[in-house]
Amino acid sequence: MIVIFKLFGTKRLFILMIGLILFIAVMGFTLRRSGLTWPERFVNDAFGTVQSALYRPVGAVAGFFRDLGRLSDVYKENEELRRTVAMYTQDQIRYNRIASENERYKKRA
Repeated sequence: MIVIFKLFGTKRLFILMIGLILFIAVMGFTLRRSGLTWPERFVNDAFGTVQSALYRPVGAVAGFFRDLGRLSDVYKENEELRRTVAMYTQDQIRYNRIASENERYKKRA
């Protein structure tokens, strides 16, 4: 056993390797079966209920932070729209001035 620890370096790595091997063995065993036993169904339903109960608040918090990110995007977009409106207003003033000069020249001619 000590030789194995020297081979892997630490006990944690050895425990991790054994856990991984057991996990793969259990996955291989359960993939071949088609149905669940009643204890497995009970555990599955219990964890599903707990998971759905925890998902709602976690989803709400995640949605809040997602909305904060979108709020920042909306702020940037509003600033850009304000600049565009200011440029449009300047262009409109310039157009009105040119249109009035044009009318004045037409009346002279």
